[in-house]
Amino acid sequence: MPNSIELIQPYPTLHPHHHHHHHDIETPKPQPYPTLDQTPSISRASYSFPEGGTAAWLVILGSFSIIAGTFGLISSVGLFQSYWQSHQLSSYTSRDLGWIGAVNVFLNLLLGVQIGPLFDRYGPRWLIAVGSVAFVGSLVLLAECKVYWHFMLVYGVLGGSASAFLTTTALSVVAHCKCS
Repeated sequence: MPNSIELIQPYPTLHPHHHHHHHDIETPKPQPYPTLDQTPSISRASYSFPEGGTAAWLVILGSFSIIAGTFGLISSVGLFQSYWQSHQLSSYTSRDLGWIGAVNVFLNLLLGVQIGPLFDRYGPRWLIAVGSVAFVGSLVLLAECKVYWHFMLVYGVLGGSASAFLTTTALSVVAHCKCS
């Protein structure tokens, strides 16, 4: 039985200085991978931060609202935890349930290191949009959770990641506004 594996051959190319029908073999040159500095930015170049006035204060108000919402939900995890312990997750200890909130807070604070450069690259609009959809999605999905790993994935991982997008962007945008 013949082997069905085909060997990859170099690309044949025609050189203009040859006038006969055979092909010279030229190996393809590897293309360099684009670096972060070479890839085009999609929205950061078109976004400008307000330099005072009502627009800057509205940015501050929006930032405050985002932080109040995300950290408010984190602060109320005790209410969630007591409800989960008396209903869906009654076979788990408080210590086990505490890990769900801990993962949320951990990701919220840890992912800021990765989201900061995304803010610098793409500006706040995309990050707020992604974070908002994920944050609301995590709350909607939280109503459907039945077992421990559902809660860990939805509230801990998705909610914590969404909070990181929102809080990092909300804190970063304030640094760019000039309120007077």
